[in-house]
Amino acid sequence: MSASPKELLLGVCSGLQAFLNNIFFNLLLLTLTMGHMVVQAMRTNDADPTSFLTFLQDAFDYYMIWIYTFVACLRVWGSGLVLNEDSFLRQSWSYLDLIIVILAWADRTLYFGNFMFFMILRVAKLLVESSNVTT
Repeated sequence: MSASPKELLLGVCSGLQAFLNNIFFNLLLLTLTMGHMVVQAMRTNDADPTSFLTFLQDAFDYYMIWIYTFVACLRVWGSGLVLNEDSFLRQSWSYLDLIIVILAWADRTLYFGNFMFFMILRVAKLLVESSNVTT
């Protein structure tokens, strides 16, 4: 007997949740986030906007925003938005992810500055998650 579409979707969501809670995935995110912090810390206000380093910083920043957005969407899809007891919006650290993604996209259009404080909190969050996940 074949599984119903609901059972298939629940199986995909539980597999996705297991993948997102894997320590290697969290260590990869931690490495990327720390690299992003280093690149952001190298920015200066008086840098030449046409230099190759500025181009690399902007490109890295743009791709990291997409990675953060993609991971947040995967977390919502894997654990649900609100209804489950372990859903995305019922975890306090998820609000930090949501704030970082919203501020990053708003900064792409409004240019209100560097929000390195939130990136440091994100690293703290990933360190806490990495110590609590399974292999």
